[in-house]
Amino acid sequence: DITGVKEVEKRLFLARKQIEKYSETQSIDLYFTSLSHRTTVYKGWLRSDQIKGLYLDLQNEAYQSKLGLVHSRFSTNTFPSWKRAHPNRMLMHNGEINTIKGNVNWMRARQNKLVETLFEDEKDKVHFIVDEDGSDSSIVDNALEFLSLAMEHEKAAMLLIPEPWLYNESNDKKVRSFYEFYSYLMEPWDGPTMISFCDGDKLGALTDRNGLRPGR
Repeated sequence: DITGVKEVEKRLFLARKQIEKYSETQSIDLYFTSLSHRTTVYKGWLRSDQIKGLYLDLQNEAYQSKLGLVHSRFSTNTFPSWKRAHPNRMLMHNGEINTIKGNVNWMRARQNKLVETLFEDEKDKVHFIVDEDGSDSSIVDNALEFLSLAMEHEKAAMLLIPEPWLYNESNDKKVRSFYEFYSYLMEPWDGPTMISFCDGDKLGALTDRNGLRPGR
């Protein structure tokens, strides 16, 4: 029941936002690595082969997951911190978002309407959609997380980082129509960038329309 799943995720999103807001008023340095009933995120300042030693549940042979994503790379463009370490809550990222300043400005301009549409009478519980102090990776992760509360995860990713669809006549008509419709509502978050993402049920990956970041 996708409607029920979205509602649970919305409740958890609101709970996290309220706790984050309170922590700011108390000058508490707080970051939620994950708060979802569908996914669990493990991160740390360590090598990939060390993560099992840090998180004891990964040592339990009864612990199971039908899918997983791994990101292992040192920070190159931002000062490292737990908050900025990969993986993010919704995606992993290779590259840069070079349009990030404009994307953030537009998200800020749309925020009140977006939040009111999604949360109605509870809109005041969401004080921001994207954390502007975060890295470009974490900011696009914030945007993907919010949009995924209203639509399927992969569609939200396609909306943010569209392929070069305009002159691609080989695309399915429905795909072209999707990109055309949402191009009037959201500007592209351009790289060069490549992301992989997971909602606990499906995995996906895509590159931006410049196609300059490899993925394998």
